[in-house]
Order: sequence, then C-alpha cells, then structure tokens
Amino acid sequence: MPKVGYSNPKDTDYTARAIGREKKVSPKHCMEICSAIRGMEVTKAKAYLIEVIALRKPIKYRRYNRFTSHKRGMGPARFPQKACRAVLDTIKNAQANADHNKNLDPDDMRIITAAAHLGRKIPGYISRAHGSSSPMDERTVNIEIVLESLDKEEEE
Repeated sequence: MPKVGYSNPKDTDYTARAIGREKKVSPKHCMEICSAIRGMEVTKAKAYLIEVIALRKPIKYRRYNRFTSHKRGMGPARFPQKACRAVLDTIKNAQANADHNKNLDPDDMRIITAAAHLGRKIPGYISRAHGSSSPMDERTVNIEIVLESLDKEEEE
C-alpha cells in the first residue's frame, strides 16, 4: 500500500497544510464534502460545514448519489454530519499550522487542496444467524487540506 503524504504546493511560504489520518468516517461522504469546499475561503467553508452539521444546508452529491433524495433547489443531497466534523477538525488543524509554523493569518486563507483518500481497513466481524459470523471491515479515510494565504495575491 502506498505511503500517505501531502500534495506538493508550488509556493510553500504562503501555504499551510494538515492531514487527518485514518478517520473512522465514510470515504464517499468525505469525497463529496471535499469537492464542495475546494476553492472556498476558510471562514466560508467553516460556516458552511457548521450549517451542514446543524441540518440547515445540505451537501450536493454529484458522484455517489444513487437512491439519494432530492433537496429543494439542489438535486440529490445529504447531511453527512460525522464526516463534516472530521473535515472541520482537519481545517482547524491546518489553520493552527498556518498560525504557528508560518505566522500567517489563519482566517485570511483559501482552501486550494481538499482531498479524501482511502485509509486502511480495520478487520471485524458481524454476528449472523445460527452462531456464525461474516467479515465486516471498517473503512477509514485520510483527509488532506492545503490552505493558501490570500495576502499572496495582493503582493503579486
């Protein structure tokens, strides 16, 4: 299995990154969340994820939308609360890295990379009828967030 690492941003002086390793959330939900927040400013993305957790705004599903109910004005959408909490924690970690390591303003940043990769499978079993069992593996996900400072654009 390949080693999990960061993507390589071009200008590392104005970027901060964080990765949440082996979060026990749905990889499919995380992929949809990452595609929804990619390119957003950090404050808007955090507010959006908090709205999803509070069941006020849904995440539009583009890829994994079979048998997904439609929400008003959006089409197929859901409220993946547990995955939103994991992505929100990773964004907060990236902001803390920007503040501590690079002395950048953590609220004046934009998400340039938001990706979710499959983590390792945790083997497990589920009980079945007549004293038997079936394998039921728990999937994990690695969430990668790279932030870029908006001050970089003003200096250029």
